[in-house]
Amino acid sequence: MNLAPAVLALTLLASPIPGLSAQVDTATESRLRTASRIRLELTSRERLEARFQALRPSYLVVQAIVRPTFHKSYFAERHVPLDSLSRIWIRVGTQSRNGAIVGGIVFGSIGLVMGAAFAEYSDCAIVVCMAAGAVGVGLAGHVAGGVFGALLPRWRVVWPPGAAAGRP
Repeated sequence: MNLAPAVLALTLLASPIPGLSAQVDTATESRLRTASRIRLELTSRERLEARFQALRPSYLVVQAIVRPTFHKSYFAERHVPLDSLSRIWIRVGTQSRNGAIVGGIVFGSIGLVMGAAFAEYSDCAIVVCMAAGAVGVGLAGHVAGGVFGALLPRWRVVWPPGAAAGRP
């Protein structure tokens, strides 16, 4: 009994397919493993948010988030072919820092104007009132912007390497 063709066929099936497995390298795979959430953009322009499960030679295994209604969601296993991937994002945190900076600048500017308006109707020096308004209202905006930014996730493109971020 000649087992050579069967062994060759099993070897070819077990080995990764060169064109497809080379698409997602080991560095990208390790980043996907550490990410709590990933976003996939497919060549069909479909986007899905999921949890990474495994990388197979020709597809990704993910737990895709399914949202049949706005307030309820559940996870369903999905196999995504590697050749249908356009981009992969990982969640790397929140936008709280950016929100705090923007909130502090915008509200600080408003506080500056409010301080100048307050100085017109009081015996406070205009510079002191403007500084107090900018600092006081700016701090409130800094906190409010940080809290609001904490609600927004921050995403980073990990595949393909060197791709423009785009919109996740």
